[in-house]
Amino acid sequence: MLIAETSEGKRVNLSQLSREEITGLKKKKHYCPGCKSEIIVKNGTVIMPHFAHKKNSQCFFFSENESEEHLVGKKLIAANCEKYGIDYELEAFLPELQQRPDVLINRKIAVEFQCSPLSIARFKERTINYQAFGYQVLWILGTKLQWKDSCSSMQRQFVYLSKNIGFYVWELDISKKEIRNNYFLVSSIWKKFYQTQLFSLEKESVIDILQFPLKNHEEVSYEIASKVACEKRIHCWNQQLNQKSKSSLQLQEFFYQEGLNLRELPVEIMLPSFQSVLLKEQELIWRFQIYQRIQRDKKMSYQSLYRMLKQNFDKNYPLISDCQLIKYHLSLYLCFLLQNKLIIEKEGYYYPTNKKFTLKKTSQEFLGIPLKYGMINK
Repeated sequence: MLIAETSEGKRVNLSQLSREEITGLKKKKHYCPGCKSEIIVKNGTVIMPHFAHKKNSQCFFFSENESEEHLVGKKLIAANCEKYGIDYELEAFLPELQQRPDVLINRKIAVEFQCSPLSIARFKERTINYQAFGYQVLWILGTKLQWKDSCSSMQRQFVYLSKNIGFYVWELDISKKEIRNNYFLVSSIWKKFYQTQLFSLEKESVIDILQFPLKNHEEVSYEIASKVACEKRIHCWNQQLNQKSKSSLQLQEFFYQEGLNLRELPVEIMLPSFQSVLLKEQELIWRFQIYQRIQRDKKMSYQSLYRMLKQNFDKNYPLISDCQLIKYHLSLYLCFLLQNKLIIEKEGYYYPTNKKFTLKKTSQEFLGIPLKYGMINK
């Protein structure tokens, strides 16, 4: 950690001191702002100067063995706030939460620079705790957790959602002093699509950087060959079922109960070929429920479909509201059904058309932001 307290309660910030000044601190006693136990100054050459608890000390507020990346990252964000005159507190201890964000900005934005794996349970606990006390929490990912072609369920927890840029994550590259926003995150059977916007911490304030998801941007779109994607997905399911994959077996069981075979799902449910980076196969179940309900009841409103999905939705992503997540996927699927005339909309209600849908060999799909779906099926 970079902050300590003196015997008089004065805060000492190592990130603002020279090596010589830090060496002089070794003669004085310093205490942890959280647990109040005595801590020591470490001023070596391998990791930047920092405070550390004594051996066998137990502190629930500050983790030991902080990496160089984590220490430097906190310092970069704090230095940016200092440069642009932004109110901030480095390693602010919030007694009402019993938590300590890496940097607290404008007394309401809790910045967490996460450089090492974190259990999903602990992530949810910390995030929900911040939100319950009115803090906006900003998770920024370090090198080990950054967005790649394959991501764990823990990494998906750090995803945000914005109307203007879709699903996105924040990352920090300490070597380049850059914050990255990987946005318009979309999965497919082949790969993950995403765009990247770079921000220099030496040229832009962190507050200005955080406005990126709220602004309008140039239109970006992705393209997929529909028939090839469907065939590839069925091939993958075959492999996973043969390997007794738990998720595929559960999906197969769901559709079996509905009188369908996972290997022979109607294309009306398999499309769009663009897949959710969060819901994964749950998205297929939602599509089936939407399509079946419109076919069965003959007349459904958007709000009725929304309530149906929300009723059995188990909230898993505290950085995204249930409303945001459900409406994104509901709107995307309705776009597909409407464009291909599988349903029609009239005076705020959706009606089935009983049209037979045939997927052509050369069919192409397009997905853009703000959310815009298109399909050429000729």
